[in-house]
Amino acid sequence: MAIADLVMMEAVLEVVKAVMILAIIATNLQILDPLKEESLETEALNSMMMEANTVKKQNLAGEESQRSDREATVYNRFVNSTKYSGGSA
Repeated sequence: MAIADLVMMEAVLEVVKAVMILAIIATNLQILDPLKEESLETEALNSMMMEANTVKKQNLAGEESQRSDREATVYNRFVNSTKYSGGSA
């Protein structure tokens, strides 16, 4: 559960970063056209969503790798136990 909390915190920080960048751009350009501002918002949100999806995929891949490692360990223990017990586990 702690990993999920860290992933969520990282996603929130990405949102904050995207909003700050958008605010700086809007201020620097002194945007008066609402359509241009909306397109910048969409671009920032799309970027943030792609980053959040990447983080989520990396998290899932890490969990899958850990599960695979555990399964391999259990299998190896079983194989080793049959070697030393004369074939009966």
